[in-house]
Amino acid sequence: MVALPAHLDEALVATVADELDALALLVRARLSSWRGEPVALDDAPLTVRMLWSRVGYDERLTAAMLANPSRAHAERTIAAQHLDRALLPSTTRLVHVDESGLGVLMTDEDHDRDDPPISAWLGEEECLRPHAASYLRWAANVLVRVAWRSAYRSSVPAGPVEWAGAARPFAIVAPTTLAIAEHVWRIPPDPDEGAPGTQRIELAHEDFAGLVDALQRAEPRPHTVRPSLAGDVVELERSLAELLALQPELHRLGQQHAIGIIDGLGVVATGERDRVSLVTDAGAGARLRERLG
Repeated sequence: MVALPAHLDEALVATVADELDALALLVRARLSSWRGEPVALDDAPLTVRMLWSRVGYDERLTAAMLANPSRAHAERTIAAQHLDRALLPSTTRLVHVDESGLGVLMTDEDHDRDDPPISAWLGEEECLRPHAASYLRWAANVLVRVAWRSAYRSSVPAGPVEWAGAARPFAIVAPTTLAIAEHVWRIPPDPDEGAPGTQRIELAHEDFAGLVDALQRAEPRPHTVRPSLAGDVVELERSLAELLALQPELHRLGQQHAIGIIDGLGVVATGERDRVSLVTDAGAGARLRERLG
């Protein structure tokens, strides 16, 4: 992933503006309850101003590790957490406070950068350490995840995977995001789960048929798939091998998984000894069970 320069040239500013406009449209299109209002931050670095004037801030983002971006809010939180102000950046914005209060993420705006980095105050050690290189990308990644929060979520192992026909809608502001199909996206990793590069690849999808299509176009094809925010589950007392022999529509992924379309329904099957769990769209479990007998 290429880091953003300290100062964006005119062409890059225009690209960032276009991507943030598209991100704002995505959030509003997918979240009917979005209450984000444009925020004017005249004292903020360039990309911070661009982000919040276009997308707007909704206070519910706090739960997604993206705090109110005003400096006043940061100063109130610093005081409430009894942090040593002299050890923190003189100009900062809050990003996140963990539940214990021992870790606080904040921007470091003491250097002349259009996109400030994020630092972490570690309460137990009473020190400030670098945490993320880009506030813009942190925020954009959170917004993509929030936009897709109502969709199903499934994950495959981390690693280099090419998705035929995929587009990169936010190549600058959220470069790990991929639009694999109209209703299947690879979304950025949860910032609260593991070190960068260790997380599984998370796929957001409107139905399981879309997920199956996406996995069949992946190269190399993943050897496992894990539905995490799933639909209906059908349990069968038979082995995965027996199910595959009876259902040629299913195609094996590794040793324990299979995917396919049965009676128009996308299905992810996981075998465990002489038992198979099949996951499909919410409300379609009874239809799938009837089809499989």
